[in-house]
Amino acid sequence: TGTISIGGQSHTVTQAAGSAPPATRPANDNRAAAEVLPTANSTIFRSTFNATRESGDPARIAGNSTAATVWWTWTAPASVRATISTIGSGFDTVLGVYTAASVSIAENDDIDYSADMKSSQVSFDAVAGQQYMIVVDGFLGGTGTVALSVGFVPRGAGASSTNARLANIATRAQV
Repeated sequence: TGTISIGGQSHTVTQAAGSAPPATRPANDNRAAAEVLPTANSTIFRSTFNATRESGDPARIAGNSTAATVWWTWTAPASVRATISTIGSGFDTVLGVYTAASVSIAENDDIDYSADMKSSQVSFDAVAGQQYMIVVDGFLGGTGTVALSVGFVPRGAGASSTNARLANIATRAQV
């Protein structure tokens, strides 16, 4: 219960017991509303607060039960070695990449658990023009700000240049 003043008149406002303002879910909470990522090497930052698990979501990603998934799509601009990462995220993430037909391409939970690298990263050979579905969830249902990076190099160029580019992106994200 509280009092507000409108036009010089005082009004009492009471919120019904047990009610709360509706939670705003992320726009890409549902797979069908996946955010389209640019085809160029890029990093985006999005919130996973109030994300949910919908029917049709994978039950598990990298061995972890899903609870608060958010989705993106990325179309490979050429046949490349792609690396997708959550380096720079504000929480412990799990990451999955699937074809549009829900075939698992790669999944990861923790780049290096022993070194306390709780971000996730996957690399795979992407096919020119193929659309990939990317899902991020929090370990044990955690939520926060996710930093999703997509990097790629021509096949045969070596993973080290992709990893170096992602490391530079992560360093800039943490500054």
